[in-house]
Amino acid sequence: MIGAAKHPFLNAVIEAVLRNINAYAPWHAVGRTGVVRVTGPVAYTRAIFPLLELFPTSVSATRGDWATVQYPRGLRPRSGKRGHYSAVSDPLVRMSAPGKIASGLFAKLRSLGASARRRS
Repeated sequence: MIGAAKHPFLNAVIEAVLRNINAYAPWHAVGRTGVVRVTGPVAYTRAIFPLLELFPTSVSATRGDWATVQYPRGLRPRSGKRGHYSAVSDPLVRMSAPGKIASGLFAKLRSLGASARRRS
């Protein structure tokens, strides 16, 4: 996103992401889905969509309908010790002790559900 300093789109995105983080619960989503919803393109789109008609905008893309991201050499996203973020089942946000317990129970139930679906 490119915009003038203090543009309302960026402000809206930052406020939306902060709200998402403050309201986050692991049963909302974890892994790739959680990242996309809480801090990624879903949060971005939901934040700016209501503002599109209020401010002059233009949309451009470099390839078809998608823009590309170029990483400088050595700064490409990599999997860490724990694997790629899309496969992580831990909460995205640090949880309180009761939140950690609830998150652990939720992760176990999700795992059991996935196992049951694979068997059927």
